Amino acid sequence: KLAEKYFGAIIDDVAYRKDVRRAVQKYCELYGVPISIDYGVMGVESGGKKDARPRERVSSEPKDVLENEPADIADDKSKEKDYATGLFQVKKIVLKELARVQFNDEEGWDELDLNSVDGNTKAGVANLRHLFVRYGQWGIALMAYRLGQGTVEEKLLELINQHVLDGFAMLEKVADLRDDSKAIAGPKIWTKEMVKER
Repeated sequence: KLAEKYFGAIIDDVAYRKDVRRAVQKYCELYGVPISIDYGVMGVESGGKKDARPRERVSSEPKDVLENEPADIADDKSKEKDYATGLFQVKKIVLKELARVQFNDEEGWDELDLNSVDGNTKAGVANLRHLFVRYGQWGIALMAYRLGQGTVEEKLLELINQHVLDGFAMLEKVADLRDDSKAIAGPKIWTKEMVKER
């Protein structure tokens, strides 16, 4: 039942499944993202639906959160709506960020077609890698992907200020985890015990 919940659209359509698998393998290899992490994000974000919109996400969020416009858009109706879309629920603002940082020295990020399997997968996997490089470990990168960078950074600062996390130990761990060979082994979670051991 879990497979149907998170990957129903992919299970039902063989040709579509091949397109998704091809794109996921291509971009995970290109950007150094573990395939298991990528499929996990896709399953939670869209249930494998290439045309998924925010309210179709496989989510435990309250229904009204997904049905309402995002706060940053609701404040200014003149702005073009930037809803998350596709397999990886990518927003246009993500493409702008990838273009701004010149991710992987590539151009044309802001012109990617988020409605295509290939374009949405490329953007989603690139964003995962970008967040991993920014935060130094998959656990925080995944939180930032799901909740947004601002939310995650606020929470980390709050934990550091409450002395739950030692900021210096945290930065040291981030530096240790930037080596790709260590990252592929799997995400490491910072706990109070790990910080105390330092």
